[in-house]
Amino acid sequence: MQTRLSLRSYTLNPRSHRHEYAQVVIPLQGKIRLALGFSGASEHLPFRFESELGVKQAVVIPPGHIHRFSSHQESRFLVADIHNLPAHLTQLEKPLLALSNHFFDFCLFAEQQLNNQLDPDIEQPMGHIFYHLLSQQQPYARKDKRIELVVDFLKKDLSHTPELSQLSDIACLSLSHFKQLFVDIYGQPPLQHLRVLRMQKARALLSHSDTPIAIIAQKVGYTDASAFSRSFRQYWGQPPKDYRAR
Repeated sequence: MQTRLSLRSYTLNPRSHRHEYAQVVIPLQGKIRLALGFSGASEHLPFRFESELGVKQAVVIPPGHIHRFSSHQESRFLVADIHNLPAHLTQLEKPLLALSNHFFDFCLFAEQQLNNQLDPDIEQPMGHIFYHLLSQQQPYARKDKRIELVVDFLKKDLSHTPELSQLSDIACLSLSHFKQLFVDIYGQPPLQHLRVLRMQKARALLSHSDTPIAIIAQKVGYTDASAFSRSFRQYWGQPPKDYRAR
């Protein structure tokens, strides 16, 4: 089976079933309540996992695992039927994913396509793209709206290097509490995470635009192109010029 995408809606009346292929359920609007059992288990046994998930989250249902679900009928979902899950998604401690913005945007595009046209020539590659993007998604981690405000602020202007005190003010936290909470959630300090965002943006611009390297350097916070080149090489293993020439 190739990755097959479909649009679904459910009701508040809980239903349960299992199937021999994996499934990924993504809320596009609203929320879903889902409980997941073990492979081969009866629906009368306790479920091992139960949660409510909403927009920009996904639940991964392994093959053969019984699952029960319910939702308001006006909610809508993109569902992917998959024969073989990406390897790292077969070993999740909890079957939840946090979706990147660009993956969620792709899911919204898929919804529009599936709602308006039957075209296998589009749907087949769309399934391939979905699978590739899915393989890049990370397990859902604890989130804090105060820290997410800071990350959104960083993403808006990667050319700017803010003071930590400015970031802690945005989060409405003391500086020490802010730094510790950020590391707890992202596994790295705020300015180190800013570098990650900058390197990801720089790689995308090098790959998908003809923007001069010096301008890309400025867009991601480097006034000196040589410093940008060194940082890019340290992060990605090759200088920007060579990366673009691939």
